[in-house]
Amino acid sequence: MGHLLCLLSFLSWVGLSQAETLLLLPETKQQNLAPYLEILEDVSGRLGIDDVKQGPWAHDFKPWQGTGDLNLGYTASAWWLRFSLQRSDEAPRHWFIDLPYLNLDQVDFYAPDQKAILTGSMRPLATRPLQHRFFVFPIELDESPSRFYVRVSSGYSLTVPISAWQPEAFLQDSQQQLQLQWLYFGGLIALMLYNMLIFVSLRDQRFLFYALYVGFFGMAMLAGNGLGRVMVWPQATQFDAVSQSFFLSVAAMLSIALTRAFLNTRQLARFVHQSLSACAYAFGALAVAYAVSVWTPLPVQHLHTVMLVVGFFSAFLIMAAGCMALYKGQSGARFFVLAWGVLWTGALIASCRAMGWLPTSLLTAYSLQLSSALEMLLLALALADLIRLERHDKIEAQAQALEANQALLASSQASGEKLEQAVDQRTSQLAQALAQEKHLRDQQSRLGALISHEFRNPLGIIDSQISLLRKEKALGHAQIDKRIDIMSGAVQRLRALFDTWLNGDRIKKSLETADLKPLEINHWLQSTEQALRPLARNHRWGLQVLPHPVTVMFDADLLEIAVINLVDNACKYSPAGSQVALHLRERPGQIGIAVIDHGAGIAHEHRGRVFNAYFRVHPEGAVAGLGLGLTFVQRVADLHQGHIELESQPKLGSTFCLWLPALETPA
Repeated sequence: MGHLLCLLSFLSWVGLSQAETLLLLPETKQQNLAPYLEILEDVSGRLGIDDVKQGPWAHDFKPWQGTGDLNLGYTASAWWLRFSLQRSDEAPRHWFIDLPYLNLDQVDFYAPDQKAILTGSMRPLATRPLQHRFFVFPIELDESPSRFYVRVSSGYSLTVPISAWQPEAFLQDSQQQLQLQWLYFGGLIALMLYNMLIFVSLRDQRFLFYALYVGFFGMAMLAGNGLGRVMVWPQATQFDAVSQSFFLSVAAMLSIALTRAFLNTRQLARFVHQSLSACAYAFGALAVAYAVSVWTPLPVQHLHTVMLVVGFFSAFLIMAAGCMALYKGQSGARFFVLAWGVLWTGALIASCRAMGWLPTSLLTAYSLQLSSALEMLLLALALADLIRLERHDKIEAQAQALEANQALLASSQASGEKLEQAVDQRTSQLAQALAQEKHLRDQQSRLGALISHEFRNPLGIIDSQISLLRKEKALGHAQIDKRIDIMSGAVQRLRALFDTWLNGDRIKKSLETADLKPLEINHWLQSTEQALRPLARNHRWGLQVLPHPVTVMFDADLLEIAVINLVDNACKYSPAGSQVALHLRERPGQIGIAVIDHGAGIAHEHRGRVFNAYFRVHPEGAVAGLGLGLTFVQRVADLHQGHIELESQPKLGSTFCLWLPALETPA
């Protein structure tokens, strides 16, 4: 029996001597144990401590040849780690073995002459020797070598950073790391609350998405750092196993919502918008699956793979959308692209570390947390820049709107003034029209009396002359010639009145209705004189024609009416016995028919109105008239493309000359 014990001790010493023993010195505060590890893969996961310590598998351990921390990637096997430690004479006896990686489902720690410690993320928090966010095991070392065994397994990437610490140095380092963690989470809380307040104030959903994204991403980091298990859900072992993946899925879904709202991807690129929507639904489904896995067994490893693939695809889409927005000069796009570039760079580093492609170090272990802090800050700057630009655009729009309103107000004022002027002008016109209408009504009222008077007088003259002619015939001394001349004058008076009334509408028509013919003016005037003489029976009559023949285009009937009106007016407004003359005048290209009287004349202020319809200088005077004669004369002149001139001196007489264009003039 004694020989057997000696043999076992010898074999144990030989096995121990094959492994390199790490000597811990007094000045050693922290020592990475990865270079001193020997590892053994347990594919079945059934090997126990006795199997690997003294059984046939004890000689299958192989030294870890990698650089940095032990990183075995995604594996379903359990792994055994073996290392040997001893201390120098001056080194402390008590040390800590630290495994700062949370995604270790099972961690079994075996120390010489100590009870095995069975802990891990899938075991209760109370199984941990120290109530710490990581797996920390206190040990005691002697001056002789001591061998330690650790069994680990994980549903995630199997990374086993392992170090030996002096307790004081470990506690100091833990305190510093906690301070940095609280600084990180304090910043996230401040950003979340600040942007939530902005959302409440502005009702801009981009700030809501950002605040929720910060909150859920912060919870993912809290879960990934182990603080969630220690401080928030200490008894929720199953949830802790998927907590980080659950919160990351929700945060990714919110990040896509933020991207779509921030970049307006629906207008930017429809395919990118639809693809991002599909990724958002995928992340939502993953979050639900992770939550369900707490109560129902699901292939969580496959969910991790799906999340990794969807994460890379959505990262590509977000960066593509950001670059397109940056290319189109969209507000805030430069900060947005930089923010997501930093985050996805950190996520890529973390993923490569999880896959075993990068060694575990302080940078790779905290790459996601460090990049997320910078990403949150850059996103806040992007939103601030966007609000600044939108505010600037809004101020410019308001200034332009104010300018437009001022211009509109000025235009309205000008339009109002113009409208007021137009109303005043129209009111004045209506007033003038009303006065003119009233004047016309007054003239028409007098028209009946004038017509009665004008017709009664010639008819009375004719009747009286006929009575006298009968009496004189009965007495045998009838003055027939005298009576005929008097009645002829009355008939001519009636004829002038009829021509004035019956031809009024004709005179108002256009020149095309006038019957213009080339006539010799001297001959026509001499033949017309026979009809004019009775009008001047109480005046001295004078006629003067041109010494040579002149042809003029005119309507004989209309021109006769005009001349009769002029001669009739001259006779009415001239005292009996005064001379009334009818002269033909000539000047280059024109022939004038002038009617000259030596009557009362026309005052200067009335000369511009005597050609208006129904206007009379003395409406209630003794001389009867309708106020239409000169109006007809003016219209006859217009029809013949001529004009009428008035020369008058009060109490000395007047001259009306109707000028017509001549067809022939003497050489």
